[in-house]
Parts: sequence; structure tokens; C-alpha cells
Amino acid sequence: MKACDGLSLFLLFLHLLPLLQASAIPNADEQEKSLQRLLQATLPPSSSSSSFNLSSPLCSWTRMIRCSSDGAVTGLFLERLGLRGIMPNNTFSSLSSLTQLSLYGNSLQSPIPSELWDLEHLQYVSLSSNLFEEEIGPEKLRKLGKMQRLDLSQNRFFGSVPEEITMLQDLRYLFLSSNNLSGTKKPLTLTLK
Repeated sequence: MKACDGLSLFLLFLHLLPLLQASAIPNADEQEKSLQRLLQATLPPSSSSSSFNLSSPLCSWTRMIRCSSDGAVTGLFLERLGLRGIMPNNTFSSLSSLTQLSLYGNSLQSPIPSELWDLEHLQYVSLSSNLFEEEIGPEKLRKLGKMQRLDLSQNRFFGSVPEEITMLQDLRYLFLSSNNLSGTKKPLTLTLK
């Protein structure tokens, strides 16, 4: 009788497995809405949006977005588009598979949406050449354990460099130049791979 119960449970598991996997894949509609909100909030009306079509499928924005085979956004490259102002909250919440992000060369301002720092799969981030003006607090680095390249240069970040930056064990490149950073509270030893 127990073998039959075990077999029934196993068959039920196999039947439900596709549903369990589907719930782990980010919802394409949510991803698309988040990115549309971001662009609508930061893309000046006078700029040309000919690089992409907001009504076309998200993963077809090939110059700016990389997607996995299951449709999850893994790369977002919104470089030199003339984006201005403040990014809306929850811009990055639905992008849990994001590994690469570049917002280089825009005029984006603080605050950076806090959920960006919760994206545990991030390996490459460039926020360089914007107008971000805030502290790089330790809470922003805690979940970025897979970070390999972090470029925060040419902004207005201030305060001291948090010692938590030494916990980014996969970090290979770190760019903090042209900010208002004051160093660290105590000497840091970074082992860049």
C-alpha cells in the first residue's frame, strides 16, 4: 500500500512540475510593463525612440535587451539614450534573472530604485556617466555576491566606500572615479580576480 502511495505522489509531482517551473519564470508581461514604465518616465518626449518599438515584443529589442530561451530578461543595455530624471520604483522587481545592466551615458538621477540592489544574479553593472547623487551604503552591496564588474564612475556618489565591497569575491573590475567619495573608514584589501 505504501509503494502505491509513493508512486501516486511521484506521479502527482510529475504532473505539477510544469506548473512549478512556470511560476519560477518571470512573467513577460510584468517585465515589459516595468521597462515601458521606465522608458516613459525617463525618455524625453523630444528624443527619437526609433531604436525600439514599445509595442513590439520585449525580447525583440535586440540592441537593448537580451533574453534567455524562456523569455526572462537577462541583459538590459539602455546606453546613451538621453534618459533623464528618476527611475520609477519597482523598475527592476520583475527582472529577477538580470545578469547585466548598463545605463551608461544618460542623465538619470537619484534615488536608484532599491530593488536593483536585491538582484542576486547581477554580474555586470554600469551606472557610469549619470547624475546619481547618493551614498554607496553597505546594504547596496550585500546581495551582489556574483558581481564581476561594477562601474559607478562619473556620477556624484558621496561618502566613504563601504568595506562590504571586499565581500564581492568574484569582482574583477571596480570603477569609482570622478565621484565625491572620501575613501574608506579603514584600509581595504581588495583581491580582484
